[in-house]
Amino acid sequence: MTIRRSKRRLGVLTALTALLVGSACSTPSEVLGPDNHVTVTNLVGHFQLTADNIQNVTTTMTFTWQNPGTYAAIQHLSFAPHGTTLLIISDADGTEVYNGKLLYEEDDRSLDGTPGAWTVTFSLDQTVAQINIILDAGYPPD
Repeated sequence: MTIRRSKRRLGVLTALTALLVGSACSTPSEVLGPDNHVTVTNLVGHFQLTADNIQNVTTTMTFTWQNPGTYAAIQHLSFAPHGTTLLIISDADGTEVYNGKLLYEEDDRSLDGTPGAWTVTFSLDQTVAQINIILDAGYPPD
């Protein structure tokens, strides 16, 4: 009879532990707020987005950026050790010219596209990060 009670208690404790561990893993995602110090510089030919103290954030941000060039020079200065980050850039015709993760200390460039109003989209999914991304209009050599 004592063994049955011990097994029953052990079963209840195991179920409670599983419930607590499961709920800790499913912490709801946060959104960007004032604590993230989001700064956007959106000028003709130059775009920069910075944000810090990002903790378990899920969001999508979309901007229209005037790019007079034929491509975007991309300077990655972000650090995202957890979650999923994505930068998607489309040219003035809506053609996707870049699709990649936010990276740390890497220079890149988009494919060539049509100058004009480009769409810049940042997607974060359960991300822990510091973001600093710079886009500059790129021109082919003469």
